[in-house]
Amino acid sequence: MAQLIPQTWYHGTFTLPQEGQQWHPFTHLGTREAAIEVLTDRYCLDGATGQPHLASFTVPKDLNLLDVADFDSPDPAVWIRRLRSDKRFFSSWDRAIPLYRQLKGNPKDRPARLAVFGTWLKGFGYDGFQYINTHEGDGALSMALADLTRLRPLATEVVDLSELRRCYEGIRHKPKYRTWGCAGFPPR
Repeated sequence: MAQLIPQTWYHGTFTLPQEGQQWHPFTHLGTREAAIEVLTDRYCLDGATGQPHLASFTVPKDLNLLDVADFDSPDPAVWIRRLRSDKRFFSSWDRAIPLYRQLKGNPKDRPARLAVFGTWLKGFGYDGFQYINTHEGDGALSMALADLTRLRPLATEVVDLSELRRCYEGIRHKPKYRTWGCAGFPPR
């Protein structure tokens, strides 16, 4: 999947790291459009509250990223299940079981589990993974890095709800909105 890595990468969130804290390992980065769609999904489908933020970063060009299918889960145990048949990592499926068990847990301990997964992945020489995103910003390259100290933060901006509304109008035909739609926008 050798693609030209863009200069600027984006992450959309309703929860910025607290002052003095860093982004957690494997924070997903993508195009601005994909990050806005993530914010729209969180607002419409998950009921996220507060201010939507868009953080931008640059990444070094010398990253060694593992090409994967779209990882549609933030849980590292799911990632191990998907990598268990990859002979670069496991000679047999049962070799993946101990790491899988170590990485299972609840969302509250996910940052610690992501750090364990990152250490494991870096042991094979990878800085993270990249994939063609099929959920947000369809067809665009996305990435997630094990070591976010390699990122250089550029800016964080507050995103106006009108931008999320415009995004929703463009994506409301997607299957994820067929059942629930989005009733959360304030009246115009």
